[in-house]
Order: sequence, then structure tokens, then C-alpha cells
Amino acid sequence: MYSVCRIGSFLNTKIAFKTTTFSRFGSSKRASASPLITSMLINQNPLKRDNLNDAEFQAVLDRDGVEKTTFMVYSGGNGLFLDQGDGNFTQLFLSREQLPNPPVLVDGHTYIYMGSRGDRAYVAVDVHDPAPFLALQPNTVHKSLRDVSERIADTNAVALLAQAAGMATWHCRTKHCTKCGSPLKPARCGSARRCTNVACGVHSYPRIEPAVIQLIQSPCGGFALLGRKKIWPAGRFSCLAGFVEVGETLEQCVVRETMEEAGVIIDTDSVTYLRSQPWPFPSSLMLGYMGTAVGEVGTLPAINVDENEMEAVRWFSRQDVRAALGVSGSTSLDMSTTKIVYETQTLSLPGSSSLARSLIAEWAMK
Repeated sequence: MYSVCRIGSFLNTKIAFKTTTFSRFGSSKRASASPLITSMLINQNPLKRDNLNDAEFQAVLDRDGVEKTTFMVYSGGNGLFLDQGDGNFTQLFLSREQLPNPPVLVDGHTYIYMGSRGDRAYVAVDVHDPAPFLALQPNTVHKSLRDVSERIADTNAVALLAQAAGMATWHCRTKHCTKCGSPLKPARCGSARRCTNVACGVHSYPRIEPAVIQLIQSPCGGFALLGRKKIWPAGRFSCLAGFVEVGETLEQCVVRETMEEAGVIIDTDSVTYLRSQPWPFPSSLMLGYMGTAVGEVGTLPAINVDENEMEAVRWFSRQDVRAALGVSGSTSLDMSTTKIVYETQTLSLPGSSSLARSLIAEWAMK
């Protein structure tokens, strides 16, 4: 039987991820200007992404003692967590000895090098069957990080888990060469997959899908345009968003998506880029914008909802949005886990892992 344990809290051991200071280069901290404005958990990845060859990667897999390697197990893109029984979760972190097989590069599993922090390396392991791990402890669950990200106490670890989830999802979904159709196998420390056809040998790398997400305000600046999809929990509204199409700029995508989903015209000169966020559910990069709708000050532009895209789109006052920001949100799409949070709310907003909440909060606190 395998032994599995959690290697401590990231915040309370020598492998702690310290909260970083804000900069435009990807690190962040919780904003101090207002308790309603929260940092984006998935933007706080502190790992150094070293460039290793296969021999160096094997040495990392074998490391123990003072220099250690921490493993995170995934299957089908979902991770293994410990359910604390109070609505909170912790990630299972494993040492080398606690893996079901010796950590060799070819053993039916996919080892993905994530990076290092100090003398500790981090590796994600994509396994075919999570059952052996689920059976070890009654409170071990196999879930999407999206469902539990705001319920993990070690907030500085969420970005690392998101990186691992995104890479594991790509590996489990990318099985065949797009050039010749032959099977692929992991390569370059898990950062790529290589075609097994010797005559082809093409390397495939994860593809990132750019998507814009925008907070659109009314001509007077006092209302925000928010929409909701049918699959979302009752009462939840968020920023409009959409994927960038071939041949268009990011700003053009903002204008097009707002028109398609809400029938609202944007002043193109008002479209302003703010910040980005990786969103590995499964492979997006969210690019955050703000803009202002065209119309007369004192009136709200008419909304014409595309019911194929959205269930509803509405204008919300700054007062209503501020009130909703006072309630904890979630990025989970599992309605059963969010029912209690939202059933008494007329407006609920995305959780602190999301760029959407950051854009909404920044507008609301102006």
C-alpha cells in the first residue's frame, strides 16, 4: 500500500510561498486600497521555470534529502485534494517515495516539470487511474481546481496548481500528431510531446487560446454591463468575454463580442487594456479591458441579448455591484457547491481567482 501525505502548508513550512509585491511582471498581492478588491490567485506563481534536459529532469525526479522534489497528482486534468469537511480543501503533495511507481520517464505516467523555488523542485504527474490515491484516505477527492480554488487556504499555491492542471489537461487531451496522425509521447521534461513516427518526429507544444474579457460601463460611467450563462449558478453575473478570432486585434474583439452578446456599441477610443491572467480551464489567456458604451449621458443603451450565447445581460449600478462584492464568490460551475452562497443574493459575482472579479472591483471602487 502506498503512503500519501500532505507536505505541509505552503505558508507554514520551509517550502512556503511568500506573498509577493505587486508589479506588472506577474506577481501580485492583495490590494490594500479596499477590502473589496482582491488579488487574482492564479497570477501569483512564484516558480522559476528552469530549462532542463532529460538527464537533469531524471535527476530532479530522483531527488530527496535536503534537495527535494514535490509531486502533484492529476488525472484527466483534475487534481487530488483533501476535503477538510468544512467546505475547505488542501492539495495532496507527495514525496518521491510516495509515488505508486519509481519516478522514471517511461512508466505509463506523464511527469511534467513545473519549476523550482529555492532548493525544491515541483513536478506534476498525470496518471491514468486516480483510484489508488482516492482509496488511501476517506476524505481524498478528485476535483477540478476551478471548483475548489477559492476554498484552498494556501492562496499563494493556487497559481502553481493552476499551472499543473493546465499542463496535465493538455497532455491527457493531446494524443496524436497533427501532421501525420501518429501517437505522441511526452518530451522535453513534459513541456512538449513528440511524434513517435521517426520519419515525422514533430514536437507539439501547448497552445494558448487568447480571450478578451471586458468591463463595459454606461455613457455616464455609473452602470456596468454584466451577463450570465444558463449553466451558471442562480444570480451570478460576470463580465462579457470571448475568444479572439483570426485576423482581428484584441480591441476589435472587445467591440465585436460586446455587440454580439449584448447588442451594445462601444466607443472604440475608450477601449483600454488593464491586465492579463492565465486561465487554464483548459487553456485560455484572459486579456482584461475596460470600455465605455456609446450613447447619451443619462440614458442606458438598449440591450439586445444573443440568447444562443447568454441567458441575460443587464446594466447594474455601482451601488449594487459594491454590495455584491461584499459577498464571497466562486469560480465553480458546480451549482451544488455554491447554492448556499448564492440562493439569497440577487446579484453574485465571480470569485477571487478570476480576472473578472478584479475588473469589476476596480470599476466599482472608482
